[in-house]
Amino acid sequence: MKLKYMVLGVVVAVILVGCVGPLVVGIFSETPLKFEDVSREEEFASYIGRRYVLTTNMLLYGVCLPPGYRDTIDQYFMTPDTPGPTGREVLSKERLEAGSSMEILGVQRSVRGIPGTSPTVEAIVNLPNHPKATNVPVTVNWSYILCPEYWTEDEMVAPRVPLAQP
Repeated sequence: MKLKYMVLGVVVAVILVGCVGPLVVGIFSETPLKFEDVSREEEFASYIGRRYVLTTNMLLYGVCLPPGYRDTIDQYFMTPDTPGPTGREVLSKERLEAGSSMEILGVQRSVRGIPGTSPTVEAIVNLPNHPKATNVPVTVNWSYILCPEYWTEDEMVAPRVPLAQP
């Protein structure tokens, strides 16, 4: 009987290590996600050049990307105004007030992520009224773009037509 429980324990341990191990390695790895441009895909193409106005406050985090920790912001990302990330990689946190504008410049999807999870899709945006976010990419998780709780389309500005690529 003891042997039966020992074998069962080993099987459970192998399953847990096989499922949770890659997740733990992915989370604590210092390898950033790799992305591909998917702006031209039918699902995303109609969003490029659209301008939106925030209907609620959002947070803008400035972070340094792995490897290592520096004092230089490599990327900004926007999230709803709720408790968010902390740690050495977060170098700044600012509130974007409702009424701020944003233009979608492109869309990217992760090509290598944490095993067993869906790819991360992000919009690359321009914040015309935010002077610090001009030389560094600003991203927003695509799920927030699709949620009308956060944005309204800016009807005062017609969407810019992207240039045709050869």
